[in-house]
Amino acid sequence: MIPRRFALPAVLALTAGIVLALSSASTYRAVPQEHEESELGQAMEGIKGDLKSLGKGIEAKDKEAAWKAVCSLQAHALAAKQQVPEKAGSVPEAQRAEFVDAFRARISQLLKASCDAEAAVHEGKFDEADQVVKETIWPLQKPSHKEFRNK
Repeated sequence: MIPRRFALPAVLALTAGIVLALSSASTYRAVPQEHEESELGQAMEGIKGDLKSLGKGIEAKDKEAAWKAVCSLQAHALAAKQQVPEKAGSVPEAQRAEFVDAFRARISQLLKASCDAEAAVHEGKFDEADQVVKETIWPLQKPSHKEFRNK
């Protein structure tokens, strides 16, 4: 039996060891993190959800809901623009800056289009806002993912 004066330190040391082991296991993964777990991935998932909310707000002709969705989309796009795609690590060093600049320019296109959609929402031109979302914003997704996202 352990003397009482050693019991508390032993329990604390055992607990700390378990916590440390669990935190180390999640930090040092053998496989790369999923896209959705990175800051960029979270921003992109946010954009995807915001676009769905924006579409619903536009369809319902709800200015407030559409405006809030487009503002959230813009915030997520700004967060994404400050990140570097994981794929940049596989680009040769000499071309890496150009690759990152191209990624940020594409996010800027998204931001510009979102401002066009926002202006249309403010003016109550929901058909125009819908057109921007369907014909400008959503079509950016597939080629952008192909160019900047790891498979």
